[in-house]
Amino acid sequence: MSFSTKHVSSGIAAVALVCATSLALAAPTVCTVVPSGSPYDATIAVASNFYGPAQNLVTDFTAAGKPGAGKRIRICHNATADLNTEIRTGTSGYSLFLAANASTPNGLVGTTYVQSGATSDLYAKGIPVLFARSATVSSVKTLIPALPNGASANVSFVATPAFSLSTANSQTVAVADPVAAPYGNAAVTILADMGHTVSSSSIPAWVNNPLYGNISLTFDAVATSPFPNKSGFVSKAQICDGVAPASPVIYTYVAFTNAKYVLNQNGILIDSGNAGQNALGASLRTFMLANSDPNYWSGFLSTHCYAPI
Repeated sequence: MSFSTKHVSSGIAAVALVCATSLALAAPTVCTVVPSGSPYDATIAVASNFYGPAQNLVTDFTAAGKPGAGKRIRICHNATADLNTEIRTGTSGYSLFLAANASTPNGLVGTTYVQSGATSDLYAKGIPVLFARSATVSSVKTLIPALPNGASANVSFVATPAFSLSTANSQTVAVADPVAAPYGNAAVTILADMGHTVSSSSIPAWVNNPLYGNISLTFDAVATSPFPNKSGFVSKAQICDGVAPASPVIYTYVAFTNAKYVLNQNGILIDSGNAGQNALGASLRTFMLANSDPNYWSGFLSTHCYAPI
């Protein structure tokens, strides 16, 4: 795989906008080509929670005998809002957008930025988690005292102050900017239900300041040396099959599986300005959601720790 940072004029404007409206650390869009090499045949945009899984997806899609055999696809990730800003310049070059929410792709339907007749379709349901390295936090009870001891827990109910976060034991907590990142928005919703107020413009002392520009940065702040944060809110997919640290790390985590917190993640075909690239993006979408193997996508989602759709 080859990695690059995608620089576009709209990205500068997006950074300026985020900085003007929130106390968040904006992030550049980062890309990799799968299989590694050049040139690439199409570019897709994915929300940061799906960056690791997307690399596995494209590896499957481009394998011998599969629809994308012989092709290379560049995968670019960032916060959903930042990718949307790039797309709305009309010059992003993306042919498929896999967001971390439904509302952003829904807002693109019928615009000039999408392929003719493009629809916004559910491709995954993401599960937010509060996680820490097990070497630092061995039990979820340390993070949320009302939970029983254990390396993991599923909270299927709406959080309440009775199940509040221990701000002393969990700090400093890594949270993504809710303005840019849907998983950041899920985190502040969970914290609000626990009785903690966190927003882009009001960051308590026990939360990392500034907030992170996407949940890839949020994950790295907890999982990657020098470990600036003790715990953080990310996607379950990241601790299951995300872009992991160089050496294996076992995580302690709380998964929030109530429907209020699970993220409906939609995708939409984008007009790249190139017919061949558009066709390859459409073929990848079909491979995901209308695969000849009816069990392919459900198995993929399960393997990568997304909820069933």
